[in-house]
Amino acid sequence: MTIPSRLEVYHALMDHLRTVPGVVSVSDQPQHHSKVDRREMPMILLLPQAESHTARAGGETVAVLAPVLVLYVSADDGVGVSATQALNGALDTLDTAFVGSPLTDRRQTLNGLVYQVRIAGTVETDGGE
Repeated sequence: MTIPSRLEVYHALMDHLRTVPGVVSVSDQPQHHSKVDRREMPMILLLPQAESHTARAGGETVAVLAPVLVLYVSADDGVGVSATQALNGALDTLDTAFVGSPLTDRRQTLNGLVYQVRIAGTVETDGGE
């Protein structure tokens, strides 16, 4: 099996994030929320942050890439959706996007490129200004 490069994995992940229902834009460039136009939201930023490598028996190395996903949403002013409702709805949709096929035991594999993509760790939220 050919091991994909980091660039291939991040490109595939960006492509996958672009298919998340309701997401308007995806970027790999850091942006402060005050610089994001509301028409671009919900926006997902994919920012590489950390990775780890573990050697397994037989010489195989398992790499874990741990990017940060930043999700910007805006409450829909005229429809009565609060910021909390908008954020929780977007987070639920994002969670669902990382569930894969029953053929892969429900693991999201980015079409077989990686063993698994999932959301792990702490989800931090900020109600904004």
